Amino acid sequence: MTIQPTTAAVESGLRLSPCSSVPFCSWRQRRTLRCYTVPLPEPCPIQAARTLSYNRNSSDSKITYIPTDRTTFFGRYSVDPFTVADPQELGAAGGGTFDGGQAGAAAGRIQNIGLGASHVITQHLVIDTDFGYTRQRAGAQSSIDIADGDFGLSTLGIPGTNGVGPNYVGQPIFALSGGTAFSSLGNTNTGNPFLFRDNQYTGDVNLSWTIGAHTTKYGAEYYHFALNHFQPSAGAGVNNPRGGFVFQGGMTTNTTATLNSAASTAIPKVPALMSAGV
Repeated sequence: MTIQPTTAAVESGLRLSPCSSVPFCSWRQRRTLRCYTVPLPEPCPIQAARTLSYNRNSSDSKITYIPTDRTTFFGRYSVDPFTVADPQELGAAGGGTFDGGQAGAAAGRIQNIGLGASHVITQHLVIDTDFGYTRQRAGAQSSIDIADGDFGLSTLGIPGTNGVGPNYVGQPIFALSGGTAFSSLGNTNTGNPFLFRDNQYTGDVNLSWTIGAHTTKYGAEYYHFALNHFQPSAGAGVNNPRGGFVFQGGMTTNTTATLNSAASTAIPKVPALMSAGV
C-alpha cells in the first residue's frame, strides 16, 4: 500500500502527521477527522504483515450392532469445529483484509448424526432405512468492531450509524474516491458480520424384492433444509450494518475530482454518499 503525497491537508488547515499505519491519529479522542497520514513530500510506502490462521479438528465415530444374522443397526456421529483469524490491514483503524476475506475472527462447527438399520424379512425381501441430521453453525465478525462497540454512534457521534444488537457494532466505512485509490477506513467488508445456523434432515426407507435374476426396489426419501442466516446481502459500495460514507471531492474542485479534493471534503465532513444496511 502506498500513500501518495497530497496538498489536501494544507488546503483544509489539517495538522500534519508522520507516515504511520494509523490514518486518523486523533480519531478516537477528538471525534473529528483532523489527523491524516497523507501529506508527505514523497510517496510513503507502508509495509505490513499479518498472520492468517485456520484451525480445524475433526472427529468421526461409528458403532455397528448385529443382534442376529438377519438384522443390523448402526449409528454414526461426527463433529468438525474450526476457527479462522483474518486480521485487517490498518490495525485499530480497520481497513480490509490482506486476502480479501472476512475480517476478524470466524468460528464454526459442523455436526452430523446418522442412524440406520437393515433387516432380511425373507430370502426375497430386504428392508433398510436410515436417518441423517446435519447442523452447521458458522460466523465471523471483526474483533476490532466488537471492541469498539457502537463506534459511529457513540464515539464519533454520527446519527444513523450502528444499530441495535451486537451485529451492528463497529466502525463505519470512510472511503475516499477520485484519482489514485486510497485505503478505506473502518470495517470495509460489507458482508461482515455473518452468522449461519443451518439444519438439514434426511431420511429414507427402502424395500428390495428379489425374484430369480431380477431385483426391484421401492422406497421413499425425505429431505428438509432449514436455513437460518444473518448477513448483509445488499452490501454494494459502502452499504453495511455500521454505516458508510464516500468522499468523492466534487464539492471542492471545479474540475475532475482527485484524491486531493476527495480528502479535502473529508475534513469538513461533507460526504457525497451515505448509506447503512439493515
